Amino acid sequence: MDVNIIHEKEIRKAISLDRRTIAAAESAFIKYASGDVVMPPVMQVLVDEFGGQSCVKAGHMKGDPFFVIKLASLFPRNQLLKLPNSSGLSLIVNAQTGVVDTILFDNGYLTAIRTAAAGAVSAKCLSRSDASSVALIGAGNQARLQLNALSIVRDIQSVSVWSHTDASSQRFAEGDGGSVGYHRNGSIECAISRPAGGYYSHDHPLTRADNSGRLGKAGAYILRLSGQMRRVKQSWRQIWSPRRITISVTPTNNANYWVS
Repeated sequence: MDVNIIHEKEIRKAISLDRRTIAAAESAFIKYASGDVVMPPVMQVLVDEFGGQSCVKAGHMKGDPFFVIKLASLFPRNQLLKLPNSSGLSLIVNAQTGVVDTILFDNGYLTAIRTAAAGAVSAKCLSRSDASSVALIGAGNQARLQLNALSIVRDIQSVSVWSHTDASSQRFAEGDGGSVGYHRNGSIECAISRPAGGYYSHDHPLTRADNSGRLGKAGAYILRLSGQMRRVKQSWRQIWSPRRITISVTPTNNANYWVS
């Protein structure tokens, strides 16, 4: 039995973060909401002794000839070994026979692109249409991709960024994120800022689009990328208390916030 094997370099040439990718993510959400997607619960393996985790996710759009099973791993301590923090692969399986057709060795690239595209869909549907400012908490790869995606669906003019180290925020502000190829509707300027009070980061980016230069203004739309809802909710209530924060969770475990 022959199995197609496609490596990250080839995948990057074929798929990038653009309007087509965002449209595909939006279509997938619509199909999921319509009951046209089979998506079992996520299986998670926590490797506490090494501070890492691996997740197995799967999905099938009814009527499609294939379904997908994905392995995605996050091991932050890998940086000490000079290895990527994230890795992964996807199995493309024939829906009629159950035979593996293709293995995508994307090393987490497709997961990163999908996450950013989902953020763009969420912002497109739920943020203000005239949003032009973004605050990023976290200055890693996903922060860069989220900014890229937001710039496609909104006319982003200014960006503030915070990270757990001044060096990483400075690199981002000085254009380190240019490697992902921002889609620029306007002139994007980066400035370093620090939110007042406590915050929950762990380098999981938060993106927020509104027309103020301050975090947490009433009417702000906030996309938070995390599945740890209890800790996130408690932390953000500390920042914006006594303002009311409404939280909803998407099928991809992204959390959406509205500040009022």
